[in-house]
Amino acid sequence: MLKHLYIRHFTIIDEVALDLSPGLTVLTGETGAGKSILIDALQIVLGERAENGSIKTGEARCEVAAMFDLRNHLVAQEWLKVQEMDEGEECIIRRILTNDGRSRATINARPCSLQVMREFAALLVHVHGQNQHQQLLKNDYQRDLLDDYAQNSILCDAVYKVHRRWHEATVELAKMNAQDASNQKAFLEFQLRELEDLNLQANELVELVEEHQRLAHAEQWISTYQQALEILSDAEQHSVLHGLHTADALLRNVAQVSPSVSELLQQAVIQTEEAATQIRQQLKTLEPDPERMQWIEQRLACIHDIARKHRVAPEELFSLQQNLQSQFQLLDQRDTHILLCEEKIKNLVVEYRLHTKQLSQRRLEAAQKLSADVSAQIQILGMPNGRIEIQLSAYETDELQAHGDERVEFLVSTNVGQPCYGLKKVASGGELSRIALAIQVVTARAAVLPTLIFDEVDVGIGGGVAEIVGQQLKQLGGHAQVLCVTHLPQVAVQGHQHLHVQKQTQNEKVVTGIRLLSSEEKIQEIARMLGGVKITEKTLAHAREMLDH
Repeated sequence: MLKHLYIRHFTIIDEVALDLSPGLTVLTGETGAGKSILIDALQIVLGERAENGSIKTGEARCEVAAMFDLRNHLVAQEWLKVQEMDEGEECIIRRILTNDGRSRATINARPCSLQVMREFAALLVHVHGQNQHQQLLKNDYQRDLLDDYAQNSILCDAVYKVHRRWHEATVELAKMNAQDASNQKAFLEFQLRELEDLNLQANELVELVEEHQRLAHAEQWISTYQQALEILSDAEQHSVLHGLHTADALLRNVAQVSPSVSELLQQAVIQTEEAATQIRQQLKTLEPDPERMQWIEQRLACIHDIARKHRVAPEELFSLQQNLQSQFQLLDQRDTHILLCEEKIKNLVVEYRLHTKQLSQRRLEAAQKLSADVSAQIQILGMPNGRIEIQLSAYETDELQAHGDERVEFLVSTNVGQPCYGLKKVASGGELSRIALAIQVVTARAAVLPTLIFDEVDVGIGGGVAEIVGQQLKQLGGHAQVLCVTHLPQVAVQGHQHLHVQKQTQNEKVVTGIRLLSSEEKIQEIARMLGGVKITEKTLAHAREMLDH
């Protein structure tokens, strides 16, 4: 469960540190106080994309950190061990956003990508948002709801991956079938013939350029080397070697001179002789060769001409030839590749059908149970004649689909004897809100997640129905941690823990504060939710009665 939440410099929150408990925690406050900001901050640390303006005005960065207790969550513990992020029975997830657009995410102080953060967070928390009753109108969302309820994630992933491989193979086959192999082979042969006649070797261009440089500067370098040799050793009375020998002989007669001086002079003689020997060896390689020079220039000119024809750099010609040869071989073996590709597609179809058969069966079983559970739930929520049917219908095309063999659609009937129709056609705004809430409550009961968050899912309901919603959220809090942002006192009184969100002015700036209410403060807040601006003794008495009840 979520044990502690720390928020700093997020939108209009300066700094908040919250300790959270098991059971149902309700968050209340005036409209616009920032109740949903807390949920937004939590979603940031769960790996969701950060919106512009997430950082508090005037600050360089914001930080959100969440501590989770994993003592009873073996799946999450195992995930951390596999990722080598295990730190015992507690886990800290942290996200930092900076003004330059960068984001840093860590799990137990180890850096991670947002994808990894989202993957881990999906094991811990599920957020039921305000807009889900609108999402409910989309067939893709309905399908995902059913698959989540049936715990089909592994099977759905397998279907999706096989479909992707099948799609890639069919595209590849279509390309091969569309190719005019004879014309392509003729064009490749024409291109290759010129390159094969050139017969350029792997490192030949580099070697030719280096040799051209040597030959072009041969006479200049020969003169320079000869002058150096003259200075070092060839000028008998004025060479460096003669000077070193003379200096050594003179100093040997001076008793005060250290023996190390003589050693240094001897080393200088050896190194000077070695340098002279290497210069003589290099001189032997520097022999002007006008014919060789002319041949190299012609060879380089030919290489550059062909490179221009093929619109590549000269140094890319060798790899171009190899690439063209590979393409020619593929075309030459085209029929074989087509047969292999067709066989691959057949095998992928078999694998796909194996997975989708299992997926269809699981969906059918889950659809029957989810339909019955949601129907019972919406009847409790003020739609006594309401009925939900989840329809599975085959696609009209034989082409494989990325998400299985059937389309999923939620149908509803709101009156006795009325057939079920699509949600768009039948449900009003208030009915749709209650259907969405019923689905969220039912699916939350089936979930194995330790923390469930409801962000103003009670919009559009009131009275006795609101009280029932509060009771059911409290029941959910009996086996999972539930956080609920609400504007209804009937829901708020059910909370095991009550957090109050309030805007405050600090240093001429508006900030949001969040604090845990005491028993007496709960009465005041429930009275505010009941009575508005002016709170009377009757309103306070009503609030106490609701809390006592």
